[in-house]
Amino acid sequence: AENLKYMKRIEKFNVFGTEFTVQYVTELTNKDGEYIFGYCDGIDKTIRVNINNKEGKRLKPEEIELSFYHELCHAIFGEGQYDVTNDEAFVEWVAKCIRSLKQQKVI
Repeated sequence: AENLKYMKRIEKFNVFGTEFTVQYVTELTNKDGEYIFGYCDGIDKTIRVNINNKEGKRLKPEEIELSFYHELCHAIFGEGQYDVTNDEAFVEWVAKCIRSLKQQKVI
């Protein structure tokens, strides 16, 4: 995938002493075969971010970036043993906050 306009391409990061790898993929589905934007696997410590939409066309860099931050939040909460499995709205809100702060160069 091409470089993302708003973020450096992250391939690995460490949270609470656990290393995660990040994969940017062109097709990603859940266990039911439905399209998803991203997935954080807390067992194999991998984040997968979809770079294409349902039709196989490239997502906007801003959408890819937000998906990464969303999955990053899942990794942080999961490693911190804070269960947000059923609170996607909260995870999305935190991801948008992180993106906003990053764009303002606060973090």
